[in-house]
Amino acid sequence: MPTDAAHIEMYQSIARKVREGSAVLFLGPDALLSKDTDGNWRPLTDLCARHLANKYKLPLGADEECTLAFVTSMLRIRNLSTDSVLQDDVAKFYSSLGDAPTLHPMLEMLTELRFKIVINTTPDNFIATLYDSLFKAYQTSFYNYYKPDADFKFDFEKNNVLIYNLFGHYEKPESLVLTYKHQLTYIKKIVSEQQNERLPDALTNAFKDFRCHLFLGFDFEDWNLRLLLDTLYKNVRDHIQPYSYPSASERKTASDTRVFFQGEFGMQFPAVDMATFVEN
Repeated sequence: MPTDAAHIEMYQSIARKVREGSAVLFLGPDALLSKDTDGNWRPLTDLCARHLANKYKLPLGADEECTLAFVTSMLRIRNLSTDSVLQDDVAKFYSSLGDAPTLHPMLEMLTELRFKIVINTTPDNFIATLYDSLFKAYQTSFYNYYKPDADFKFDFEKNNVLIYNLFGHYEKPESLVLTYKHQLTYIKKIVSEQQNERLPDALTNAFKDFRCHLFLGFDFEDWNLRLLLDTLYKNVRDHIQPYSYPSASERKTASDTRVFFQGEFGMQFPAVDMATFVEN
């Protein structure tokens, strides 16, 4: 943990916001870590991608990434599968896991803290399972880009926690955003002027009351993250303070990317990895 006065003050500020229950937790793909067969911590979505690559015998070169978006898109391009079949495949993968995965202890530490809103960008329900184990009250919901639900409601004044799956849920396979084609369709929906298609205003408007936003395990070089945050923060752009903490193995965010997110959203990029940050 950095020991200079500025970093200590920032840690204290974040800790105070979390303790007050006024912080939002955003979990990126690299935050949901599970152990692979070799005992190494890997993003669960990457393990799913490896499963699909093996199932369809998709060879991956040394310079090709084993991410879910890349693998599913390659399978589609090579006519080895289709969008809908891949959604079913991913749903079956998560369904078959049950409570089996060994999740990184960082996740349990996070669920013990007082977050009122947890935004999950992976299709699983493991955060809800952790809340179950702690006997904490929560409500789950998810965005279904295939058929958006305009009736989302949540009472943010109550003590319940909202766990919101931003890219769909495996129990509703058609809601899953996997391939690059899915991503394009998803972005078009959430930036739509039609209220019944975009992300729920009840969710995005609530961010102004929870000003400290923690982004754990995100790759800010991902092209669609700019449009996603622009949509999430459309009504609260000047009312929030986001911080990004990457995984230790994540590729470093380029300087021009940092400038964009700092300039547009006030994003701070402390020089600490997410596991160290959570432990501290």
